[in-house]
Amino acid sequence: MLAVAFAENWMKENQALAPLVIFLGLACNNGSHCGTSPLAQYLDSVALQINHAVVTPTGNDGIRQHHYRGNISNQKEQIVEINIERDIAGFYLECWSLAPERVLIQVRSPNGETRPTSANMDNLSQSYRFPLEGTKITIDYRDVGKRRRDQLVFVRFENKPSKEDMIEMWKNFKGRAQELELPSAPKQFLHYFEEDNMPQTKLHRNLENGMAVSIGRLREDSQYDYKFVCLAHNTLRGAAGGAVLLAELLCAEGYMD
Repeated sequence: MLAVAFAENWMKENQALAPLVIFLGLACNNGSHCGTSPLAQYLDSVALQINHAVVTPTGNDGIRQHHYRGNISNQKEQIVEINIERDIAGFYLECWSLAPERVLIQVRSPNGETRPTSANMDNLSQSYRFPLEGTKITIDYRDVGKRRRDQLVFVRFENKPSKEDMIEMWKNFKGRAQELELPSAPKQFLHYFEEDNMPQTKLHRNLENGMAVSIGRLREDSQYDYKFVCLAHNTLRGAAGGAVLLAELLCAEGYMD
């Protein structure tokens, strides 16, 4: 990020007229690959500027089995076997989960030792020794999505509807703004996404000019009836655009006559 910032500042200080092309030719397995890391978002902002371009190569790293992806159902565990070659002095891996989900890591050695023995996510960094294996592991929990603004919603019903009924009601919902077909109103206010990694800030914040609400990951909850994630643009839907839409509604309803 510092290197990209240096290139940007050099272009501005020297008033260079030539385009700035940033080529990142670094093969790497790290990161969540979902476009929400600080580096990914910074490069997005750079690429949106005039005469700026960001180029990243792609290859066949996916077929080398360096990645593993799976879905873990609510309150369940997923066992992943990791095979390490002999005489490897050390290695590391990354386990990513989509906000707002939390993942607890436990490691079981070939001899059956398990660390940690109980759930503990209070500390950011935890180290554990495996006496029979003569090794040590360190588990770090980090919240790196500083700019994610997903909202987690818990819902409890008196007469619990089915998941299909809730999705159908969201898709068919029309507010007063849609009935009046106001200029700033989204044609469809609520959008539900079936994919298990949606909605995402980068992809859906500007949905219908930033005036729509994105919903996803509806699932049952052990404490409440359901939980889901919804996403809305804080400036367009929540502030400036919301104020304009409210003014349009007042005019349409005759309050400004």
